[in-house]
Amino acid sequence: MSKLSWVFSGGGAKGAFGAGVFQRILHHYPTLDWQIVTGTSTGSLIAPFAALAATDRSKVDTLVSLYGNIRKKDVFKSNLKLFKLIAAIVDLPEGIVSLKPLRKLLRRELDVELAALNASAIDLVVPAVNLQMAALVLCTQERNRQAITDWYGNQQLGSLMALEFWPFEELIEAMLASSAVPLGTEPIRRGEFQYVDGGVFDKAPLREALALGASEALVVMMSPTRPSPKDKRFKNFVEVGLRAVDLLQDEVLRGDIDNLRLAQSLHHKGIAVEQLGEAAPEVCAYMSAMENAAPASAADGQSHPGMRPLIIEPAVSIGSGDDFDSTVPPGWPESGAPDPNRDASTDIPIMQARIAYGQRRVDALLAEPGSALKALLDSR
Repeated sequence: MSKLSWVFSGGGAKGAFGAGVFQRILHHYPTLDWQIVTGTSTGSLIAPFAALAATDRSKVDTLVSLYGNIRKKDVFKSNLKLFKLIAAIVDLPEGIVSLKPLRKLLRRELDVELAALNASAIDLVVPAVNLQMAALVLCTQERNRQAITDWYGNQQLGSLMALEFWPFEELIEAMLASSAVPLGTEPIRRGEFQYVDGGVFDKAPLREALALGASEALVVMMSPTRPSPKDKRFKNFVEVGLRAVDLLQDEVLRGDIDNLRLAQSLHHKGIAVEQLGEAAPEVCAYMSAMENAAPASAADGQSHPGMRPLIIEPAVSIGSGDDFDSTVPPGWPESGAPDPNRDASTDIPIMQARIAYGQRRVDALLAEPGSALKALLDSR
């Protein structure tokens, strides 16, 4: 049986776009089923609700309500006073903000769901990064560990990237670690180690979906895959650092997507992974997965890639990932940057605007002539 995976990227407050995309696709395809969900950073916050929604569609409304109503105070607690005090001495804190409010929110929403998620037939993967060990950390059901370990080993990626697994009962802490953006946010501590945003290695966890046998993937990006210029001056080292981290993570993701597309092209042309030798291990990894997933002979005589990723992304910028609280005019973001001198009496919260834009984006993609999204969803 073919397996469909949802893959949710990072993006902070822009995760509201992903919630809107998820809700709208299920509005149009209420019987859609899927087998795998992966998510990094804000995508890790969406992923458990997407896994639960496979059997309980009410979780879609829970997810949309969560993103529509969340504000910065619900996510971050400022360390700025401590920062100013300690900076005058010597020792700086590990981040400008902590995720203590978000921990409280996630425990309220998900503590009672952990057993159901662990027992669910839906494979769930949340990545983070161990700073000390330079390891990719995965929180997933125990049943998935060997398959992922074998896949990384078979593709010779284990020599390039150390793997570590967290117990599934620590999912909430893993989600917090995956959401801890370097520089701005305190790392999550576990034992003597510090853990940060999974997007450092894995902004959109495609590899894990492949490792678990995905044949198709809906990859929901919270930003355009090509970086957007910012018409602003970055005022301090935190803004400069966060912008640099964002650009670096985007580049990692584009590399992943380009490697997957190159692998698909080579596979379609009949080039075997052995012909590449030890060159381009990431491309070889994707090609090997396709060869293992493809049938020995297709009915039409053609070779079929083992995974078809379909990227759903904003067509325009949807603002900053740390903007939870501003308001925007109706029709944003298609209408462009808000006029600072506008009458703001009809404005709506930016989080709700992002959800609505995600819904409109799905409608637009489904309405395109020869829509790839429609073809994929109709085939399920």
